Amino acid sequence: MQHHFETPTISPAIPSRSIRSQYNLLRTAHKAGIIPQEEWNAISTPENLKLVKSDPESLLKCLKDVPITPRYNNANVHYCVELWRKAKGLNRGRAVLACVLAHLIAMKTFVERGDDKFDVLLEDNVRAPISIPASLLSNQEDGGKEELYCECAERIWNTIQTSEQWEHESGRQCHLRYYGWLGSIPNLEWLLHHYIPQTSFPANNNNEQNKDGGGGVFPFPSFVVQINNDNEDATAKKQLEEEKEDTNNDDDKKHNANTAGGTPIWGAYAYSISSTGYQSLIQSLQHNVGAILWKGKRMRCYLVKPIDKILPRRILSTLGDDLEEEEQKKDMGVVHVTREPAFFRAPMLSSKIHPQWDEGFCRSTEYQLDHYGSCGRLDWDDLWLTTEEAEIVAYKKKSSCKGENGNDGIWLTLAQLVDLKLKEGGKDGDA
Repeated sequence: MQHHFETPTISPAIPSRSIRSQYNLLRTAHKAGIIPQEEWNAISTPENLKLVKSDPESLLKCLKDVPITPRYNNANVHYCVELWRKAKGLNRGRAVLACVLAHLIAMKTFVERGDDKFDVLLEDNVRAPISIPASLLSNQEDGGKEELYCECAERIWNTIQTSEQWEHESGRQCHLRYYGWLGSIPNLEWLLHHYIPQTSFPANNNNEQNKDGGGGVFPFPSFVVQINNDNEDATAKKQLEEEKEDTNNDDDKKHNANTAGGTPIWGAYAYSISSTGYQSLIQSLQHNVGAILWKGKRMRCYLVKPIDKILPRRILSTLGDDLEEEEQKKDMGVVHVTREPAFFRAPMLSSKIHPQWDEGFCRSTEYQLDHYGSCGRLDWDDLWLTTEEAEIVAYKKKSSCKGENGNDGIWLTLAQLVDLKLKEGGKDGDA
């Protein structure tokens, strides 16, 4: 991929344990750009930090002479005070908050580069198609072309060019662009067969074939969908039940977990954001701590809204038009999603936030690889994978051929793969 991409700039992750203390949380939030500068200036003075060493509870006392920044619902406490009150009781949600802050810090780096701008912001859990799909190899007259061709780069450029074409024709700007995304299998089916054909802006607006299955972009579905599908399998139902139980998105709770639906698109592992979009996002978060930390009437503690819920909602609410579902089908809006993902979630990458979904993510990714591409069917073998990930995929395919788990095959975690190798090594030694 070195022919197509520059060396990436790394934005460090934030361990959840690093934001347990009051000062470290506020310092990280300041790096993320959400704390008012006047409050941070008062907190970070050498005199105040020296005082805190002897009295840790005195960190925020210095804010008594700092004016309270006007915020949502006429809050009568400083932003730092409200943030700490809501965040200090987090348990599992602290990892989600760390993820949110890490993304905000990465976005700051992303937009501050200026004219020599980045093209895409990636999480480290993505894998990319890097060569011509096997289904097309027989059609290539120039065998050497495969060495210079990168499917990932082609999809990125096609998405950018299509989105920019829409900007030119509409006179509006796209502020958030997704190059990789995911969803439950029932939702992926609904998007593919219903939503995308009605809303997409094709790569070539004069090519009707693209309207049904080619490249292009489509508007982020800002509404929550309800899909009735009598054929959905038990796995999809279980996945949606878990989503409803564990998600930090209160809107999904309005829907029946036994039917496909809810938030159609998940993930924030491959995207780009405009400078205007970033500024509006930060201003929105500065205006309302509840945009990150929220609590329902019957809830005992606060929960964190994940970054893949915060990003599109804040951008659409501040820069987009307030459109109903039918109106959205006629307008691209300011958040675009590629029809052909350039990045996919790594197989069985153990999530620190929701490990119970790892296998479901793999099944959804398989469906996406198989159905979302105009240049031919993609497979796990078309993606760059680590040695261990390739072995996990190979075991899954082998177990599927043997009819295990109802012909779906068995997905191993990395720990299970290591145990399996040790057992097989022991058998070879005994032999």
